[in-house]
Amino acid sequence: MREHAEKKAKQPSKQFVDFDTLTSEDIERLTESPDKYYLFADKRLTGLDPIDLSGLPRLVNGSQYVMFLPLALAKLLSKTAGLLFLDEFLNESRQICFQQLTKLYVTTRSAILP
Repeated sequence: MREHAEKKAKQPSKQFVDFDTLTSEDIERLTESPDKYYLFADKRLTGLDPIDLSGLPRLVNGSQYVMFLPLALAKLLSKTAGLLFLDEFLNESRQICFQQLTKLYVTTRSAILP
C-alpha cells in the first residue's frame, strides 16, 4: 500500500508524507498548505481503541452536551490528498470498535484499487 501511495503522490507532483513520522510542527505545516502534500496513513485496526476512530470528547455549551474533537489524522485527510489504509479490518472482534469502523466506512467514500 505504501508503494501505491508513493506512486499516487508523484502523479500530481505532491510531496509524499507518512502520517506516523509527523511531528506536531509537521502537522501544522501540512494544514497551512495542504495542496502540496500526499498523506499516507497505515493503521492496524486491532491495535486501535474506539476513541482513536471517533475523536476526543470535549464539553460544549457549558457542559450541556459533548462533541468530538477531530484527531490530527482526520483533520489532515479532510484537507490533503492521501490514502488511509485500514488493515486487519476483519480481525477486529471488539463490537464497539467494529461499530466505529463501520460508521467510518459508511460515511466516507471507498475506492477499490487497481
